[in-house]
Amino acid sequence: MCLDNYFKILENIKLLSNAAKRKLLIDISILINVSNNKETTELICPHCKNKYIVKNGKNKETQRYLCKTCKKSFVKST
Repeated sequence: MCLDNYFKILENIKLLSNAAKRKLLIDISILINVSNNKETTELICPHCKNKYIVKNGKNKETQRYLCKTCKKSFVKST
């Protein structure tokens, strides 16, 4: 990306409402997590059926996940 485009994007972000900025942060976070963790695309939230999932620590040796949409936590078996 050229530096001019980068600064134009930053200027446009400044014009967004706080709610739109929060949504943008969530979307960017999802993109980063999906690219860093191929397993995320296979998981679906059992509560809201959305696919925007990130790892959320471990309970003993069981991996916990967090839905970025409904903010609920779950394990893979639920």
